[in-house]
Amino acid sequence: MGLFELTKHGILFSIDRVVRREPLRPHAQANDIYIASTRNLGALHKRVKEILFGTATPTNPLGAMASVTLHALGPACISTAVRLAVEVSEKYAPWIRTSVSTSTETVYDDYEPIVPGVEPFTHERYVSAIHIGIHKISSTTVETDQKE
Repeated sequence: MGLFELTKHGILFSIDRVVRREPLRPHAQANDIYIASTRNLGALHKRVKEILFGTATPTNPLGAMASVTLHALGPACISTAVRLAVEVSEKYAPWIRTSVSTSTETVYDDYEPIVPGVEPFTHERYVSAIHIGIHKISSTTVETDQKE
């Protein structure tokens, strides 16, 4: 790389340091799972099962809950969240219902020049997000749905 290169976001000088800020998000509840690209799908599956059907543990002090919400930001994490939701829905059908919403989140990258005299700047970009609710349903709801 030379002194600078043209990227899809503009010119990036090789003498810059890029710092990606953590996206803003509300305080996580006990039944929220934020999907990260480094998380193992098996571990996520286990966490969903623990929240929906588990007993009280140090990581899940409230025991079994009625629902869990998966939050994912960016294409790689979104595909992981969708895959996890589909696997959980198939495994626990007909006791599970899902709901999905999408949004666009704003994230910021700070460019900090290493060379003195060059002003730092912030770049704003938009990233797709998905929020998947996985809800337990009662046996009476399942029986009513099967009769229809």
